[in-house]
Amino acid sequence: MFNKKICLRGEFGVGKTSLVRRFVHDLFSDDYITTLGVKVTEKVLPPIEKNGKPHQYRFMIWDIAGTEEGRIQHESYWTGASGALIVADLCRPDTFAHAKKIMDHFLAINPGASVVIAGNKADLIQRQEIAAHEKTLKEIAGEISRPVFITSAKSGLSVEESFIGLAEGMLA
Repeated sequence: MFNKKICLRGEFGVGKTSLVRRFVHDLFSDDYITTLGVKVTEKVLPPIEKNGKPHQYRFMIWDIAGTEEGRIQHESYWTGASGALIVADLCRPDTFAHAKKIMDHFLAINPGASVVIAGNKADLIQRQEIAAHEKTLKEIAGEISRPVFITSAKSGLSVEESFIGLAEGMLA
C-alpha cells in the first residue's frame, strides 16, 4: 500500500470540506463551517489495476482553508504532495480562474504530481450551464492535460470518481 499526501484547494465556500466528507464518510450537511488552517483525513482507496497489477493507495487528504480574491497561500502545506484536487464552484464562475492559478502554483512546487479539477455544486445549476462550465474548466485543465470532473458533494455525483482519477494520474 502506498501512502500519498493529497491537497484540496480552492476559494472559500467552493465545497472542499463537503467533498472530503462525502468521499471519506459518505455524508453531506448543508451547514457551512469554515476550515481554519488545515484538516487532515485518511482514506484507503479500492485497488486500481495497471498492466494487470493492483495498486492500492492510502490518501492523507489535506483539506486546506480557502483563500479569497485569487491569493495563493499555504505553500508549506503543499510541499511533498503527490496530488491535488483543485475545486471550483459551478455557481461562481469567478472561481475558475483562481483554480487555474492554484493548479499552476501547485505544479510549480510539485512538478509531476497528479492534479484533478472538480467543478462542484452541479446539483445547484441547470444542465445547460453545467455543459458550458465544464467546457471552460476543460479548457483550463487541457492546457496541461489534467482531468475535470463535474461533482456534487450533496448528491455524491462523481466525488469518488474524482479521487480515483487522482490516483490513476499517479500511475501514469
